[in-house]
Amino acid sequence: MRRKIKRTKQNVRRIGGYERRKTKRLSLWLILIVILPIVFGGGAYYVYRNQYNEYLRVYQSYQPAFAPGDIILERANISLDRSFNLLLLGLDQKSGGHIKADAVFIVHYDSTSKHFQLFELPNKVYYHYSPRNTYVELVNIYATGQLKSPESGYSTLQAVIEQNLAIKIDGYFALDLIGFERIVRGLGNVVVQNSGSFLDNDLIEDGVRGEYEKGSLSLNTEDLISFIRADEGGFYEKSNRHYSVIKSLLGNQKPRILVSGIGGFEAIDEHIYSNLEGETFRQFVRRLSSDGSFKFSYYQLDSVLSRSDKLDKDYFDKNKFDDFVTSTFDNGEVVREQARIEIYNSTSISGLASKYKRILQNMGCDIIRMANTGINASKTIIVTENPEKFPLTITKIQESFPTDVEVVQDGLEFVTTGDIIVILAEDVESI
Repeated sequence: MRRKIKRTKQNVRRIGGYERRKTKRLSLWLILIVILPIVFGGGAYYVYRNQYNEYLRVYQSYQPAFAPGDIILERANISLDRSFNLLLLGLDQKSGGHIKADAVFIVHYDSTSKHFQLFELPNKVYYHYSPRNTYVELVNIYATGQLKSPESGYSTLQAVIEQNLAIKIDGYFALDLIGFERIVRGLGNVVVQNSGSFLDNDLIEDGVRGEYEKGSLSLNTEDLISFIRADEGGFYEKSNRHYSVIKSLLGNQKPRILVSGIGGFEAIDEHIYSNLEGETFRQFVRRLSSDGSFKFSYYQLDSVLSRSDKLDKDYFDKNKFDDFVTSTFDNGEVVREQARIEIYNSTSISGLASKYKRILQNMGCDIIRMANTGINASKTIIVTENPEKFPLTITKIQESFPTDVEVVQDGLEFVTTGDIIVILAEDVESI
């Protein structure tokens, strides 16, 4: 009898263990069937939501693409709340040839006056090309950079422009002819003013319109492109035609119409190249179209050329350009602080102070003294007793250097009278 009861207890324990195991298996199935789908579903939703948000972020902050072959290590951050110099390029490519920067504009924007000042650089004029210590036509410099490596077109062009013009280029925006054609196609006919009648036989040989009469012209997309491509009359006549089109698009047509012409960007994504970030191209145009306080001016640069008997060509005269810049450019951020600036060369590098004097003067700085100094500075510094009085000027000076430059308030070993003292060292030898 005892043995029976014992067996019965064992059986009970076995049955209880079986029931517990059965309950565990049911719980596991419940987790697999009910809970795991919820977890996976929630995870999938989380991933989807993140991807969707990322898509929205990319879409809302759309940036023009890089040019084919370009490697941009650093984006240029610009905003309409800060002054900047922008390189605006019109790219063209003959069949089987290198891409050429056929139209090269500098856009100088002053945030204080909200003034856009635009000028086109003469592209078939010789500019000093320091790597070879020679002169090269501007129209060929982009291609010269590409011959070194595919990604060097813009960097080579930017370096040549900065060295010749002594102004800092904060970013570039380029558009090829296909992109331009797709933007303006949705605008209908564009009315332009032609300063003089001309006949371009090269265009006619290409099978497009090449004859344009003087006066007001209403041009369709194909004729408008031929109008800006025509070489007849030389650079200045071509520059006048470019200006007429820009004025029409920004004035009569209004920038808001350009926004609709750009559409969803898909049609021109492969034809707009830029290193800009901050305010996107679309936001940039929309802001210009909605705010009527922005001003636009266009300048011809015939006064900055000189004739070289050695080259038997016109070359870009740096001194004449400096006179043009100092008498023309708005530089409200720097001018309104009225800082008096001294520049000292602490190195044995000849002409270093003169180079930076030119750069700072072209951004509106008032240079009251330039000299060599006996001290041997290991690093370039900016010395000022009152940095809070000149924050915008100090920032612009810092941005002009290729390396980070510290601002210090310590006194110097020699007598100065300026508000801001710039001590140059060998870390800024390259400009």
